[in-house]
Amino acid sequence: MKTKLIVSVLAALLVVNTYAIAQQSRPSPSPSPSPSPSPSPAIEWAFPRAGIATRDIDRVTYYDLGNGFDGVVDRDNYGARMTAIVLPRALNEFIANVNRSDPGSVSNPEQFIAAVAITKAVITPSGYTNEFVGLSNFDGRTGYIFRTRNGARVVAAVSPNRDFVLIGIAP
Repeated sequence: MKTKLIVSVLAALLVVNTYAIAQQSRPSPSPSPSPSPSPSPAIEWAFPRAGIATRDIDRVTYYDLGNGFDGVVDRDNYGARMTAIVLPRALNEFIANVNRSDPGSVSNPEQFIAAVAITKAVITPSGYTNEFVGLSNFDGRTGYIFRTRNGARVVAAVSPNRDFVLIGIAP
């Protein structure tokens, strides 16, 4: 089962890299006369850092983020960081149980999962909620864009079977 998950995560990272290459090869639109917005602050990633337990499976390093969550770091072909957060099965069960006892209380499970994964991926102080700012297309999937505590923007796409979330720099 872990090998299948590893293959899924690595395949998703490969697809995102291919998507990034395709985006780079498109001709850029004519420049806009308006001034360009200031660049987003750097993302403050929660891992890797000292003290986080790791394990290697098939030459992939998994960071133990607690409560059944694991993180994997990779880089796309342009050096930009891509992060995959592997989700515990209990998260989907929790959402189903909450919606069963209080229908509609988690009205958008994928956005909820993306928000939880981003909380694990970036430095998020206790009690702080990363701000949802919109949607984007992220490799043919819905990308959920959030603004982190320091103003950086990240995008998260939930895998079709909800076992991992890809997170990267938002457009």
